[in-house]
Amino acid sequence: GEGAKFIRGSAQGGPVSQSLRGPVMLAAILPPALLPQDASRITPLSLNPLPSRSQSVATSDVEALLAEIQAGAAGLWARAIRRWPRYLEARAVFRAAILEMRSQSDHRMSDQFSALLAGYHVLFRDAPPTPGEIAEHLEAWNPAFLDVQQVQENNYEQQCITHLMTSPAELYRRGDAKTVGQVLEDIGQALREHDASATQTMKALEAIGLRAEAGQRSDTKTNGIVALLVANQHEGLQRIFKNTLWANSRWQRSLKKLPDAKPTKRTYRFGGSMPQRAVELPEAYIPDRHTPES
Repeated sequence: GEGAKFIRGSAQGGPVSQSLRGPVMLAAILPPALLPQDASRITPLSLNPLPSRSQSVATSDVEALLAEIQAGAAGLWARAIRRWPRYLEARAVFRAAILEMRSQSDHRMSDQFSALLAGYHVLFRDAPPTPGEIAEHLEAWNPAFLDVQQVQENNYEQQCITHLMTSPAELYRRGDAKTVGQVLEDIGQALREHDASATQTMKALEAIGLRAEAGQRSDTKTNGIVALLVANQHEGLQRIFKNTLWANSRWQRSLKKLPDAKPTKRTYRFGGSMPQRAVELPEAYIPDRHTPES
């Protein structure tokens, strides 16, 4: 696009106008939760999972797909350069449509998504976007708009638990890359199936400052995790919240402010720690594969 224009004061006290351009692409296996100021600037794009974890993909298929992408890359790059004026036109059209459809969206969100939609359209379509194509694109991308809006509206307490649930659990050395939320889902499934592995995983979870309490969930009426105790001080949680707003045990302050969360009345041990108090999170905050979606 035309870049982000902003004005700042100079050392002499006068205004200086600057323009910033340049997209950046990042890749991550377990991306962190985005804060509002990041969500309005970064668009997460996720790969669809395989239909089954047991389904394998042949190396030859991957290599053939990479070769096909490499063969077509030069042509797509040349098309993007030649059709730059058409991209600017399409971007303006999509930006206006996003602002019209989402009256609450700010201009930064419209800039963010109009650039992606225009880029896609110009690479795969010769003509300018029609009203029908615009409506189709906006309907497909509406969940992404809602995700950004939700992050922007979330308070720091909600962001804190989101960061916790989406952080790597790092329970084992064998290379299983799972988030805290996924581990809790595994425990809930094991409890439901009376699998003895649930006890082992719950013990491993205590090593990072979390204690899962088992019982009958009120939402699924089955066995599962009914409460999650988050230690007030723990080295495992220090690693999870390092370089965030909730570092240095500040996570306990934010988590206590969540609705229905409360400090524990008694002390607990977490992975060999000295007895200490914790924040108790009710089942509403604990992921469960059998919880009905609202």
